[in-house]
Amino acid sequence: MKKIFSLFMLIIVAMNINAQNDKKPSIKFENSTYDFGTFNEAEGKVTTEFQFTNDGDAPLVITRTAASCGCTTPEYPKEPISPGKSGTIKVTYNAKGRPGQFQKSVYVYANTDPEKTTLIIKGNVDPKDATPDEIYSREIGELKLKSKHISFLDVFNTKSKSEVIGVYNPTSQPINVSFADLPRFIKVEMQPNPLPAKGEGQIITTIFPDKCQEWGVIKGDYSVIINKQKNTANQISFTADIKEDFSNMSSTDKENAPEISLSTSVISLGEIKTKFKKDIIIENTGNSDLIIRDVKTSNPVYGIVANNTKIKPGEKSKIVISCDPSQSISNVMNSNITIISNDPTNSIKVVKVRGYSK
Repeated sequence: MKKIFSLFMLIIVAMNINAQNDKKPSIKFENSTYDFGTFNEAEGKVTTEFQFTNDGDAPLVITRTAASCGCTTPEYPKEPISPGKSGTIKVTYNAKGRPGQFQKSVYVYANTDPEKTTLIIKGNVDPKDATPDEIYSREIGELKLKSKHISFLDVFNTKSKSEVIGVYNPTSQPINVSFADLPRFIKVEMQPNPLPAKGEGQIITTIFPDKCQEWGVIKGDYSVIINKQKNTANQISFTADIKEDFSNMSSTDKENAPEISLSTSVISLGEIKTKFKKDIIIENTGNSDLIIRDVKTSNPVYGIVANNTKIKPGEKSKIVISCDPSQSISNVMNSNITIISNDPTNSIKVVKVRGYSK
């Protein structure tokens, strides 16, 4: 009889242990998505709270949270949440510098099954009105500018091109603006001039490629004089890529056009120990005169001489590349040789030069 009673008690204890082992926490959110709607960027950080309940039968422990973006910061309770009790996940979104629609995920990790629960925040941020200091972030003397660099990008040889830089006068007095050290192919105007106190205006820069003797990528700058006071540091820089305009060529013109062919596209020099010269042979395989507009090198340690810049159909010429490794400031002596011609199909050809010195 005692044995039967002992066996019965063991069964009861085992059932209690199994019942305890089956107890699990569970996290249940009232809502897993929150829409902030539309708000202004000037509000900066906005916050919401996700309410949850432990509807399991064991203590709930949130181990960590993570967000899909550094602009989103979640906060969670560190203490265990008893069965039937509630808590909140606080989520903050930083809208500064992030106008437009957004949707971000917040991941909540806990001792639940599954381990991860995903929350969503979303909304739309209207951009704030920028202050003059934010719009005009560059300075030349008392003048504030949107930029101190002009990128003309592609400039075709038959057309002038203008670019505008917005300017602002933050002072209580008018500012007179003039310009100096202009390349002969650049014209600059200030509108209005003088620039009224607290007023906005424009610096209009125009490039005339037909007056420029260079082709391809060119760089330059000019001086800005404020109230007749010249400072060599007060400059606006510019870049342009001057290209030949082939858009008006007829199909017959293209059939009769020149065609450039190079003896190589890569010159592998290996270790450069002494001065040397190398030739690039150019052949005109087209039907009219090939004109070499310009030859440029990306590494000034290389010298370039074009023997003949006008090559008749079927004839050849050469470009001589020279180098003195002792003049190089780097052991790596790579360069790209850019050849610009009037071939409408391949007006720009590049020869890669690869070498090094010890």
